[in-house]
Amino acid sequence: EHDLEAMKDMLTAREWAWLDVPERAERFRLLWSGKEAFAKARGDGLGFEFKRLDLQIQQVKCKDGRRLFAGKPVVDGISLEKEWRLSLEISE
Repeated sequence: EHDLEAMKDMLTAREWAWLDVPERAERFRLLWSGKEAFAKARGDGLGFEFKRLDLQIQQVKCKDGRRLFAGKPVVDGISLEKEWRLSLEISE
């Protein structure tokens, strides 16, 4: 696992705390992929400051065994959940 300390400035305090688990690298990939997808979908591109986006990710229960996650974006403290939702999946 790579040291993620260098990426701390790109995450919110809540996101950084969410990474404090054994599955740290996997959770980081979910956050980073979600942040990139959100910025690109809005047309902001990689010039968007990722720390402005607090991506609240929760696992979705699936009967078929898939590992799905839903992301709720909050930008600059404002929830954009009504306008934007992210769906992420971990493939084995």
